[in-house]
Amino acid sequence: MNNQPSGRAAPSGAAASGRKNEWPRFLLLAFVGLPITMTLAIAAYGFVVWFLQILSSDPVLICPIGTRGHALPRPPGIGQHAGATS
Repeated sequence: MNNQPSGRAAPSGAAASGRKNEWPRFLLLAFVGLPITMTLAIAAYGFVVWFLQILSSDPVLICPIGTRGHALPRPPGIGQHAGATS
């Protein structure tokens, strides 16, 4: 007979032992899984930025904060052909 007001059966021994496994799983996720995931996400973002810079070969595509859309000045010799003169 079910005496629970919600209509559900009372928790069995299996459900109670399942709760004991929640803390180790949570700690594993919090201190191992999430840091690894965030590290991989940041590395992937860095790779995408690097690859876009390789494709564009111009620093305007990925604009640093504070430049307001203007390209940074290039050092002499960068982006010039071998025979070109300034």
